[in-house]
Amino acid sequence: MVFIAGLTGDWVIKNGIHTRNEALADQRAADTWNTLVEQHGEVFTAAATDKNNPFGKYPEWIFTHIEEGSSILDAGCGYGRIAIPILEKHSKTKIIGVDASQNMLNRFHVELEKRSLSERCRLVNDNLYPLPLDDSSVDCVVTCAVLLHNPYRDVRKILDEFFRVLKPGGKIIVISAFVNALTLDGIQNRLYVALKSESNGPVHPYTKWGCLSALVKFEDVQLFAHQLILLPRRFLKFNLPFQGLIRRCNIATRNWNLTWWLRLGLFVQHFDVVARKAKEDD
Repeated sequence: MVFIAGLTGDWVIKNGIHTRNEALADQRAADTWNTLVEQHGEVFTAAATDKNNPFGKYPEWIFTHIEEGSSILDAGCGYGRIAIPILEKHSKTKIIGVDASQNMLNRFHVELEKRSLSERCRLVNDNLYPLPLDDSSVDCVVTCAVLLHNPYRDVRKILDEFFRVLKPGGKIIVISAFVNALTLDGIQNRLYVALKSESNGPVHPYTKWGCLSALVKFEDVQLFAHQLILLPRRFLKFNLPFQGLIRRCNIATRNWNLTWWLRLGLFVQHFDVVARKAKEDD
């Protein structure tokens, strides 16, 4: 197992996974995601996609932002749906995957072994706050569909941790995390969160400006829109009728001008982000 960046604390390695000698200080995320994996399997739980294609719906746009030979933290790595394609495409890149779910990491380890990628990836069973890494220890932080499930105050703490572990000039890539509040889905989520603001699990939506505010410590913040959503498919926990029509309407938005809607902050499904930590001489 290659040691890529400074891991802090006392650890044992079990089945290729770094595990603390003591129980996690906060078990909420671990309990939630381990239970969901037991109910639905790793792939559907993390990616809501077919178990026969665990890397379907992959955000290929991130490849242009990954530098060969960099050290990457995959925060909330799940079963490796983001990390493994990066390792396969970038032969000199090394990744630390941190996740609270032991079940997810078990699957990640299996996928690494099948592809002979274990030597370039370290798996760590822990929460994202605080991260078990030294200051300025990684070149890049990648996180996909993780922050959206955390209360707003926890997201601020996690982003502070990302900032801390990044090297000066390092990059953060946030995928499918800042769900837009200014869609019909977003309005539903906002109402639900208002009732359960401290809960870990419900989708916490952001306006474009709320997203930028959360990233205030970072520089060169770029927001991207990769999909629009016009009509919701669910109301609260219930599927709406005319699912086929709703799906066709949402597919039709793929021909719309994403840049224009991103400027307005309307109907964008979520805001993807690339930003960086200032260099020491900036």
